[in-house]
Amino acid sequence: SGNELARFSDDRGSVRSVAYSPGGDQIVTVGYRTMILWDLSGNELARFSGHQGWVNCVAYSPGGDRIVTGSSDGTAILWDLSGNELARFSVDRRSVFSVAYSPRGDGIVTGSSENAVLLWRDYFWEWEHGRIYKLNAEERA
Repeated sequence: SGNELARFSDDRGSVRSVAYSPGGDQIVTVGYRTMILWDLSGNELARFSGHQGWVNCVAYSPGGDRIVTGSSDGTAILWDLSGNELARFSVDRRSVFSVAYSPRGDGIVTGSSENAVLLWRDYFWEWEHGRIYKLNAEERA
């Protein structure tokens, strides 16, 4: 119908990214140094902090029990829904702009400002094969 159903308002500034939980019962937003979990009515359920700069991107695991965030501080953080930091990935000297989970939930990919896509696997969350793709701004398809 195009009608607003709920408003999710972060008092710390702009919202950089948002994601639905796989079950469709929660929404997560990220902004300046924080990640916020919301119910679908717009009520804040929890607020997590751990990054030292803007949080640029967010993704739920396929099972909905974990969330990964990427930040301008050059790290990605893996969280449980209680706000515990499960792993911290030093991705870049600058910013992480994109994060995604593998369909099985056993891997995470990060995209950074250093023109790299990194694949991380769930055996202690180490690089699978280092940089799996490095972009060169001079190359054209």
